[in-house]
Amino acid sequence: MNVKQLLIIAEQRRNITNQKLSYAENFLAAGYSAAELLADETFLELERRETQLIAERNAIFYEEVSHN
Repeated sequence: MNVKQLLIIAEQRRNITNQKLSYAENFLAAGYSAAELLADETFLELERRETQLIAERNAIFYEEVSHN
């Protein structure tokens, strides 16, 4: 299994999660609603990046399982 690649993906996801939390806190503190946050393009882009990393991680796991 490509552990190094999985560790890189995990670190990137952690960074994105921290960005999302910080962005959400600031967004909500500015008086916007949760619904507005979920429609915000910056927040959605962070969500897309996180989803892409999850897909990459899953592909690595699938490849490993299918070879064993």
